[in-house]
Amino acid sequence: MPVRIGIISEFRVDTVNYGNQLQAYALGSYLKKIDPECKVTYIIPETKKKRRTLILGVIFRKIWEISKRYAQNSRSNQNTMAYLEKRFDAFAQFRKDEFISEPEFFSWERLLKSDFDILIVGSDVVWVQERFNINRFTFLDFKSKTNTRKIAYAASFGRAWIPPENKFPIQKCLRNFQMISVRESSSIRLLHSIGIDDVWHVLDPTLLIDACEWERIERMPYVGMNGGIENATLQAPYAFAYLLDVNEEQRHETVRICKENSLRLISIPYANGKINEDGISLDEIEIMNCSPREWIWLIHHASCVITNSFHGIVFSTIFEKKFLAAKRIGTMDINERIYDYLKTIQQQDKLVDLKHIGKLDAMCWDYGEISRQLDQKKIISKDFLAQVCIECTKEE
Repeated sequence: MPVRIGIISEFRVDTVNYGNQLQAYALGSYLKKIDPECKVTYIIPETKKKRRTLILGVIFRKIWEISKRYAQNSRSNQNTMAYLEKRFDAFAQFRKDEFISEPEFFSWERLLKSDFDILIVGSDVVWVQERFNINRFTFLDFKSKTNTRKIAYAASFGRAWIPPENKFPIQKCLRNFQMISVRESSSIRLLHSIGIDDVWHVLDPTLLIDACEWERIERMPYVGMNGGIENATLQAPYAFAYLLDVNEEQRHETVRICKENSLRLISIPYANGKINEDGISLDEIEIMNCSPREWIWLIHHASCVITNSFHGIVFSTIFEKKFLAAKRIGTMDINERIYDYLKTIQQQDKLVDLKHIGKLDAMCWDYGEISRQLDQKKIISKDFLAQVCIECTKEE
């Protein structure tokens, strides 16, 4: 009988977050590589709000309502809204084409009655903290009536903080896990502080997939909001800017860096999927209707990647690209996890203030050293997941 594995992460079907989708794809795909016979289910925790959204059939209502404040009924913004909806459709098509199974919504009651052999929590920021509250789904706060193995793979707290009132409940839940691994080294110290000692430090699952495998699913995008620019434009050296929640200064500095280094600038406007002032175009080449396949292609073929996204940096290293990790404005927790990854690959100097960057040729990206660091971590990460599957097979 095939091993039944349930994955609980921050994966969502109502987002255009590229890292969110690709980390889920990567973990499921790698588990199938370990055991081609296993049955993997993507579990999306179902709340009353999500259930109501499904019944109404309006999965993008929230984003639409936020965006209407900025649209002002202009033809331009109406076109933008239409392209954002197409972007959502492109994400849905990617899941349909590439995911090993359709995501399923689980109520708490359904999860309690499930008969998975393994429940894996991860990856990404699954353990974000709120005072006087822990997420029962992601901490698997139940006693299984079966022999379900509870596992955490590349789990992240987002920031190195647990409220005092949450420490005992989290400790109690995690002591019922058979194996625990985290994505950030800071999370190891955090768990040690509450008495959880046997913790592995592993890589984000996107790094378990080789560059050639990512290349298999990539696709060259159409350029320009209306597809009006020839795709031959993409053959010229370009910088790909994937920036979330940036300010005017960062937009200006991104344009300046490209000009000083004779690079075309390609960006995804409204990269967070919302029409607001933080997402306005960088005014050169914009890819509005960008699927995960095209996002991978843009990083793979860029001369340089300018990003403040964790997964933007990860994919830059997968394809051995020059990259600048721009500091995120007002969100220190994201800067912390980016810095943690850069420390893992010995590239801390790449977390930068863009106004201090001039000629890229003056900087060094030592991919010999980066590859050595990642190869060591890949061995540990793959060994962790192999042990998870082997131990489950033994129990059968």
